Amino acid sequence: MEILGYIFLPFVFYPIWGIFACFFVAMIVSARIIGKYGFVAACSAATLVLLVFFTPVIVLSEGGNIPVIFPLIAVYLGYILNPLLEAPIGRISIVDFVYIIPVALLVSVIASIIVQRRTEKSK
Repeated sequence: MEILGYIFLPFVFYPIWGIFACFFVAMIVSARIIGKYGFVAACSAATLVLLVFFTPVIVLSEGGNIPVIFPLIAVYLGYILNPLLEAPIGRISIVDFVYIIPVALLVSVIASIIVQRRTEKSK
């Protein structure tokens, strides 16, 4: 079961690669939705995806005292695989949404604007 520790290793560096991943995912979601439903729907869907999967969560392992910031999708995965983990998930604390919602909204709006300009340019 030591291999499961390596599955979660990239998530430890989430504060470094997180914003780039959020922007990339927002671009993909916006590109799929903007053609059918428009700009507002693309921004809304991208924001919802970012909030559901990429919200930063502070996690402590059982008996651990060093907090690590994970995306919410890693916490979901950790709860599914919790009996198999070397250090099961103990306490979690979601970062305050006062900071998360504006950032997710800003990233999704910028990504949707870029996708909209690319689609208008290609026509």
